[in-house]
Amino acid sequence: MMAKPDPPCPMARRLPTLPWQDVAMDFIEGLPQDYSLLVVVCYTTRYTMVEPMKHPTSSMVVMALLKMFSKFGIPQSITTDNGPQFRAAELAKFCNSYNIHLNLTTPYWPERNGAVERQNRNLKKRIKISVAQETDWKRDLYEYLLFYHSTPQETTGLSPAKMMFNRELISYLPTIQDPKRVFFEGAEERDALTKERKKQYANTNRHAKENDLVAGDTVLMRNLKLGSTQPNFRPEEFEVIDANGSELEVRSRETGKEYKRNRTHLKKLSSHDSSDVDIQSGLQPLPLDVVDDCREPISNGSHCEQEQTSFEVVQQEEDSRPRRKRNAPGRYKDFHVYQ
Repeated sequence: MMAKPDPPCPMARRLPTLPWQDVAMDFIEGLPQDYSLLVVVCYTTRYTMVEPMKHPTSSMVVMALLKMFSKFGIPQSITTDNGPQFRAAELAKFCNSYNIHLNLTTPYWPERNGAVERQNRNLKKRIKISVAQETDWKRDLYEYLLFYHSTPQETTGLSPAKMMFNRELISYLPTIQDPKRVFFEGAEERDALTKERKKQYANTNRHAKENDLVAGDTVLMRNLKLGSTQPNFRPEEFEVIDANGSELEVRSRETGKEYKRNRTHLKKLSSHDSSDVDIQSGLQPLPLDVVDDCREPISNGSHCEQEQTSFEVVQQEEDSRPRRKRNAPGRYKDFHVYQ
């Protein structure tokens, strides 16, 4: 009974070969405002994800895992301790539905989940500093993770972000090489060709054209709150004061209020647009010479009298043409028809 315990077994954990293939999960409890912190660490890349939550349950753990899976995919295994949230039937059912092997560590043996336990020490230290300095511990925690993911690891020689995404994150840390976009072979060209084809198709169907409005133009603004009896454009006039591509800034000439609108919501107003209402109603203005002639007193041989005489001659010629004889139907023979 007083003998020394047996030494531990040799480490036998297999090394994963893919990012986010095997992950470890644990909780940090006792944080400010009764928060707990769910920590998930990738064994391959050491990439760490955290999710603060109050009074965590298995349902909250499942939702947090789904958020992470939507970013990195579904792992093959998850290693956790024997916390009540991890031993719940809901988490086991969730892992079975996604074909994930759930490894529960041996009680009172945290070394079995050493990757996340080691990261918990760093996270706790960062939170203690924030509490001592009376700063926002959540913001400081995410800033720490940004720098951590950008720092090369001693064991791998690469940063967690480089191993996870095959690129470096853009951060305040100095880097020798600028971060570059990573594309698979031919993906950039296919993406450019597809977007150009869709762009031409959309421009053709929408009859798109270049913006010809400039500062100083007078425009009408589309009535966005259109009712059944309201016109398509507001009756007040606006002046273009700034044009930036398809976005224009206009000012009302009545109220002086400024608006930002897209090019499609504005209609350029020219001098001859004032007669649009008459044209739409079917009443076109008469030429000025005709109006002036008709204002003169009517006398023998006047212009208007000649026009009236010629109209009567044309009407008589139309009446003199042969017409088909039309007889009333026989069923109306007993009726008195009044013309």
